[in-house]
Amino acid sequence: MDKDKKETPIGEIIKEDDVSASISLWEDLMEDCFFLAFNLHMGYQDIRSMPVNERKWLVERTKEHLEKEQRLNRKSPGPIPSNLMEFTQGYCGT
Repeated sequence: MDKDKKETPIGEIIKEDDVSASISLWEDLMEDCFFLAFNLHMGYQDIRSMPVNERKWLVERTKEHLEKEQRLNRKSPGPIPSNLMEFTQGYCGT
């Protein structure tokens, strides 16, 4: 038997490349699941049941949105200075 092949319990022969490809696909799915669950609060089963092309589109679209949001936040003037906050608090009744 070739060194890059393994025999499975049911007698099928699996090449090392096939195993590596399967692991890579599983890791890719898990990355997508984590990303969508973390950012969009989607459930694992909902993500797994999505067609691959839709899941990939949603991941890419969400990444684009988050990057755009991050760029806009960098352009914003930032937090209100504390001395201005103290000044406005006296007049706003807080």
